[in-house]
Amino acid sequence: MGSMSEKPKVWNSKWLAGVAGLTLVVGFVIGLNFPGIWREVKPFFGFQKSDALDFASLQEVYDELVYNFDGPLDRQRLLEGAKRGLVEAAGDPYTVFMTAEENRAFQASLSGDVGAGIGVEIGVRDGRVLILRTLPDNPAVRAGVQKFDEIIAVDGESMLGRDADFVAAKVRGAAGSEVKITVLRGERELELTLRRERINNVSATADYQDGVAIIHIYRFDNDTPQLMRAIAEEIRARNIMNIVLDLRGNGGGYVRATQEVAGLWLANQVVLTERTLAGERTLRSIGASQPLAGRQTVILIDGGTASASEILAAALNDHGAARLLGATSFGKGSMQSQVPLRYGGLLKVTTARWLTPGGIDLSKQGITPDIEVEMTADDIHALRDPQLDAALRKF
Repeated sequence: MGSMSEKPKVWNSKWLAGVAGLTLVVGFVIGLNFPGIWREVKPFFGFQKSDALDFASLQEVYDELVYNFDGPLDRQRLLEGAKRGLVEAAGDPYTVFMTAEENRAFQASLSGDVGAGIGVEIGVRDGRVLILRTLPDNPAVRAGVQKFDEIIAVDGESMLGRDADFVAAKVRGAAGSEVKITVLRGERELELTLRRERINNVSATADYQDGVAIIHIYRFDNDTPQLMRAIAEEIRARNIMNIVLDLRGNGGGYVRATQEVAGLWLANQVVLTERTLAGERTLRSIGASQPLAGRQTVILIDGGTASASEILAAALNDHGAARLLGATSFGKGSMQSQVPLRYGGLLKVTTARWLTPGGIDLSKQGITPDIEVEMTADDIHALRDPQLDAALRKF
């Protein structure tokens, strides 16, 4: 009986090992092909496929192009152009298609690892590709690039009608290489040649002037809450009660980072309402302690303050934790989700709209400051900052 009772155990162990191995193999295969498999199984989980498009007319255009065009054609470039055009036709400037190369650059930019470039942040306003901010001690500043210059060409290629991610990818490149950008400044067209450098691009910094902490948040990435909490603890250690929070030119970033930064001032307060096809939900400030609560805070905003930075400014203002000074913000009140595509491409698609705690739809109007102070082109050229000066006078 003893020997007979041992055999099933040996057989069961081998059987279980085989099942485990098969499971790993199947899991590995599914992982490699998850996007395609998910597309097929989504209907079984209640996700309906969209109505199929008839691509016969597109094929007709391609056939006639191949037949009639006098010159070589890059089939891959044509295919990517068709994808880009399809997504652009949705009519939303924030819903974009990215190639594998553009996606890699975009993912790096989210963490501040922009590699080599010229040291600018780029955004689109009214169809124009604008310099929203120049980073200190970088090639763009040294070449004379200014805030709100319009980029109209990179290396002779027109940037008109392009999105910010596309232009940024064109500007970046290998350290030591040169890039030629053509900018429009008022009525003047300027052509500048810059040598790319490795960019040190932290998301938040602070300096101190006459007993006032001046905090600059350039974007909201994964490291921003940690950097900001360290800055907040330093402010508390110095017993500084007056803060200028500079969000000018901040194009946004991760909503979670915004919630955590808001949590330095606010304890479990509503930061925004997120509206999707599935309904609404409220997102609150996050943080076990609020080291900046009760400190007099003025937030600087301008036309380059967008998305997540607008959320933070509106939330602190609506809850009475800060006053806003400067110019009306950009007005981007939507969230984009990243949908990986085959061969490394990416679809960045608008999936939600944002409302401030006060119920303002940011996409419709942006945020109007409590105190309006203009920053002119002459001010920028003369290195004057009347907005910061006005904020410092409030203490």
